[in-house]
Amino acid sequence: MKNTMKMMVTIATLTSIAGGMTALAAGEKDSATTKGKVNFTTGGLEGGILPPTHPEEKPSFPIKPGEPGGNGEGGPLSLDFAPGFNFDIHEVSTKDEEYSAKLITDTNTDAEVANFAQVSDRRGTSTGWELSLTQEDQFKTEDGSELNGAELHLKNSTYFSMMPEMTAAEVTKEQDLKITPEATSVLMEANDGKGMGSHTIRFGSMEDGSAADAVTLKVPGTAIQYADKEYTTILNWNINAKPDNNEGEPEQEV
Repeated sequence: MKNTMKMMVTIATLTSIAGGMTALAAGEKDSATTKGKVNFTTGGLEGGILPPTHPEEKPSFPIKPGEPGGNGEGGPLSLDFAPGFNFDIHEVSTKDEEYSAKLITDTNTDAEVANFAQVSDRRGTSTGWELSLTQEDQFKTEDGSELNGAELHLKNSTYFSMMPEMTAAEVTKEQDLKITPEATSVLMEANDGKGMGSHTIRFGSMEDGSAADAVTLKVPGTAIQYADKEYTTILNWNINAKPDNNEGEPEQEV
C-alpha cells in the first residue's frame, strides 16, 4: 500500500511538471524590453587642439604643417590651424605685379598641400560659430616703410570636412576676396544647428592646380620697394561662437 501511494505521488508530480512544460511551450512568445544608453560631455575642456588634417583627401589623415602658420589655444571651440603667407623674394619692379604665396608643406611627408584653416567644435551644443580674418595694417618694413597699395587676395575658397552634410559650414561666396587692412572678413561660418566636428576652408586645390595661385599679393608699380628689406603684416584669424547664441564665449586668435 505504501509503495502504491508513493508511486501515485510520483506520477502526480511528473504529470504536474509535464503539464507546466506543455503550457510554456504552447505560449506564442516571451519577451523583455531593455535600454542601451550613452552620454557625452563637452570635449576639449582640458585644452589642446586637434591635429590639423589633410585639407582635401578622403579619408583624411593628420598632417604637420611647416612654417609659416599657427594655431589657437585649443578648447571646446578651437582654431586648430591658420596659415601664414610667404610670398618669397622678388626683384624690385616698376610694373604692377602679382605674387603667389608658397604652399603649405606637410613636414611628415614633405608633400605640399593648399593653404587652409581648420576649425573644430566639440562643445556639443550645435549653436554655430564663425571664422574671420583681419589684416592689422599694410605690409611694411621694420622701420615703417609701407608697401603702398599692396593687396592681399584669397581665391577659390572651398569647404572640406569629413563630417556629414547636415552639419556642414559655409565658406565665403567671394571667389576673389580682397583683404583690406583693418577690415574684418568672414571666411567660414556655421549657423545654428551646424558646425559640429572639424571643418576646413582651403584656398584652391592641389588636384586641379588652382592652389598654386589661390593666395596672392598684388603690388602696384608705383609702390616704393626697398631692396634687402622684409615687408610684413600681422594676420589675425579669429574663431568665435555666434554672439546671439553664446554670449561670453571666448574667441580664439592667431
